[in-house]
This record gives sequence, structure tokens and C-alpha cells, in this order.
Amino acid sequence: MLAEERLAGSRANTRGKNANRRGLSRPVWSQEAEDFPRLNFQRDSVQGGDLRFACLGRLGRLISGFGRAERKAIEDTIRQPVRVLVSSTFHNNYSKGNLAYADVWKIGHENYRTDLFELMQREKVSAEEQKARLPNQTFRDRITLYLGGKEIQILYVGRAHTRGDSIVYVPQDRIVYLSELFFANQFLFINDGYGLDWLKALDAVEALGAEIFVPGHGPIPADPRETRQELRRFRQMLVDVRDAVQKEIARGATEDQAVATIRWPQYEKMQSYDAQRETAVRRLYQQLTGALK
Repeated sequence: MLAEERLAGSRANTRGKNANRRGLSRPVWSQEAEDFPRLNFQRDSVQGGDLRFACLGRLGRLISGFGRAERKAIEDTIRQPVRVLVSSTFHNNYSKGNLAYADVWKIGHENYRTDLFELMQREKVSAEEQKARLPNQTFRDRITLYLGGKEIQILYVGRAHTRGDSIVYVPQDRIVYLSELFFANQFLFINDGYGLDWLKALDAVEALGAEIFVPGHGPIPADPRETRQELRRFRQMLVDVRDAVQKEIARGATEDQAVATIRWPQYEKMQSYDAQRETAVRRLYQQLTGALK
């Protein structure tokens, strides 16, 4: 979700401090140094520790995954309304948060809108709720906004966690917000994902020229530039998943046999490993054998 507003007085941020900001979640990283004078990352531990982000700056603000209470806290803090919201994942635990932004202009990828609409149709969601959750504007490859003196790129880099993920890149700050394309220090969620495409999407992300890669889940290190290495470790996880499944296919294993055989000991202590190991094997098996198009 994206909102771009003017925020005066960003230099009131304390250097490296984790001070609370009027009811918002505590900052993961704050810095007033010359190279990053306008950034203030914050962590919201709501809903099982998912990383939600707010980039509060002298010229702009990016938000993701906040509900009504968080929206009010943000608006009280910056004394500006949220005007634009970018959604990425159609799953209920995220898209229902759009109800808190029914009055805001909403943007999402065309596949995001299609999948969200079909989900709500299956669940017989009311027409009023559908209107509040669906985007007002869709895009195919990219939308560029110019707000608060910044260029804000809303990009589609291909299928990954879902087939309609959006990312937000702010070239001036060299920050890219990756939603659920990037799980930091967690095993991947791939129920609706496409592992082979996901790898290509992450390669496209690396080519953007960003220095900071904000994950959809997990912590941001004290030095946010270290997120590049964490992103590469996450990519390696996808490679390891793919290679293990490919090896079982090459030796003639069925999907169920692959599920019974494949383990990744290096990741077994990660959050969500037990819940997602079988799903990861099955999704990659189906994609590698052509059953999943």
C-alpha cells in the first residue's frame, strides 16, 4: 500500500533510536545521517509478526498492511491523509485491510484484481465490500507517480508469491518495497506461487539499482543495506528448492515420492518451514513437469 504525502520536520528523528511515534509500531531503523536523511522504517508485529512498513520522510510516505487503527495513527502523526494505496497480495488477511481505505484511490496489478474478484465471488462477499476492496486502477507492467517531489514506480516483475504481485521502487531513495516477493529469515510461502518465475522476478529486482530491499515479512537489519544479502539468501532458498525437486524428477520420482523424500535441513528451523515444505515441493514439481502452467 502506498501513500505519498509531505511530512515536515523529519530531522526530528533521533539518530539510531527506537523511539515510538504516537502509537505507531516501533522503528526498526532510524537514521538522520547524510546518506539517508529522510527514512524511518517501522515494524508492526500485528498478524503473526508480518513486517509492515512505513517510510516517513520530509517529502514522502510509503505504507503497507495497516488497518483502521494504524491508518489513524499514521495520519495523526504526519497530519496528512492517506491518498493512494497500492495492494499486492489478494489473500484475505491482506486485502481485507483495504476496507480501512475505502475512500482512498487504490492501485493493483490486473491479475491482483482478477484473483481478488474471483476470491470474493467464491466467498459471496457483498457488493459493498467488493467495491471497498477492489482497486480503482489496474496496470500491466508499471505505473509511475510523481508525488511530493519524488518519482514512485509501481512495478510488475512477473509471477512470484502470486501472479499479481506489485512492488514499489523509489529511485531517489534507492529503496524497493517487495511485499511478499521477499521473506526475510523465513521459509517461503508458495500456496499460490510460481517458483521458477519467482527466481526471475528476484533477478529483475536486483537489476533495479536499489540499495535497500524491504521484505514483506521478517526483520530489517540495523544497517538496512544488508537487506541485499538477505534477499540473495532468500533467492538461494528458491534455488535449493528448485534443484532438490528437479533431482527427484530426474530420477523418476512421483510427486508424492518427492514430497516424502525432500528435506532442506538448512531451513528446517525457519518459521513456516513445517507448514510450507510439502507445498513448496508440490508447486515446484508441478511447474517443472508442466502440470502448473
